[in-house]
Amino acid sequence: MVGFHWLNPPLAVFTYLAPKIIHGLYSRFGVAGCLALPWLTLSFEKASYDTLAAVRGYNPEKEHDPSQTGGFPSGGSALPSFALLPIRGEADRLIISFLGDKPRQLETATAGEQ
Repeated sequence: MVGFHWLNPPLAVFTYLAPKIIHGLYSRFGVAGCLALPWLTLSFEKASYDTLAAVRGYNPEKEHDPSQTGGFPSGGSALPSFALLPIRGEADRLIISFLGDKPRQLETATAGEQ
C-alpha cells in the first residue's frame, strides 16, 4: 500500500511532505508560520505562472483588461509581475503547441529584397 502513494504524486505530497513542511513551519515560527503558508503558496503559484508566461512571450500586465476580470481568483494580472525571467521576444520565445501557441512570425526579407 505504501507504493501506491508514490504512484499518485498529489497523495504522496499530502501524506508525506505536507506534514513535514507544516511541522517545520510550526516549530520555527509558531502559529504565524502556519498562517503565512497560504500567502507563500499563492506567491509561488503566481511566480511560476508569470515566469511561464514571460518565457512564452506573453505579458499579462500589458494585456490586462479590468472589465474582463472578476474578483479575487482572476485578478492576478492586476498585481505586479513575479516573473523570474524577462519577457521573451518573438525570436526566442518558448512555443508550447498544446497550449495554443502560434508558430513564430519571423521576417523572411533579406537585404537584397529590400
